Amino acid sequence: PLLSLALPTPKQFLHEYYGHGSALREFGYTDISYRWVWLNARSHEGLAFSQNAQDRGTYEEKQLWIGGGLAAAQLYMLEAEKDMYRKGRISLLMLQPVIGYTNDIDYMKEGLNADALHELNDGASWLTNFKVLNNNNSLLTSEFADKSRKALGAAELDPVIPWLAVTWLHYLWTGDDSFYAPMIPLAGLRFGFSPKANLTPLGPENYYYVFIARKGRLASLYCRTGSSTGGSVKGYGAEFGPINIAGAALTPGYDRWTLPGIQHTILEYSGNGYNAQLKLDVPLYKALGLTGKAAYKTAGY
Repeated sequence: PLLSLALPTPKQFLHEYYGHGSALREFGYTDISYRWVWLNARSHEGLAFSQNAQDRGTYEEKQLWIGGGLAAAQLYMLEAEKDMYRKGRISLLMLQPVIGYTNDIDYMKEGLNADALHELNDGASWLTNFKVLNNNNSLLTSEFADKSRKALGAAELDPVIPWLAVTWLHYLWTGDDSFYAPMIPLAGLRFGFSPKANLTPLGPENYYYVFIARKGRLASLYCRTGSSTGGSVKGYGAEFGPINIAGAALTPGYDRWTLPGIQHTILEYSGNGYNAQLKLDVPLYKALGLTGKAAYKTAGY
């Protein structure tokens, strides 16, 4: 546990390569350059960049790859939380996803607060693109900068973050590097809560997760709400598992959302959509295993 304070976190790789880089690769860009400074956890010490995407990419592509870094950090945090709530124990290894998660949020908020928007900050880049799309409307840009900061600030209210301090005190006092997860027992079940946030092409979104655990299984329920220039964005979803079959663990999931009708010169969103998925975990040896996911998603953003 003490070494985890000194060693570099995998956050740089997740943020730049798996976050920004995977979004750029998904859109077909191959001229991606990377820069790493491993001993500094701040996200602006890394870079994933495509000049072609910056110059000729659509508004949607730009916003999705800029937000990809934070999305990757949040996915890392969320999956670690699911595992923690399923087991009912928090380990000091949670320090790794928490550092990446909180640093990315703070970095985004720093850019959204900037008076002079500069290119290499993710939050500032997202806001610059938003401002250009909306005809340089400074009043609207300021409104959405404020909404975005509030959304990201709410995401930092995750109970795991302060609970890590309690876990450290427990470790220093007893030598045990794990502690009870921050859950509420009720009627034979254990309940947990986790807020998340994202900056999307439409605007900021908040996610609110409720976890319900019992006997090594976990139900993850969430609702989301967001702001856009055309109205509110709403959605909900659920995931349950694992369901053990022939030595493998299956976790089905479902997401549904409602978008307002939004029309610009280069994009249009409207209507409902859904995503159905199945996650497969196969244990191989001790902590080593394979994970795969298959999903079907309706057309549109």
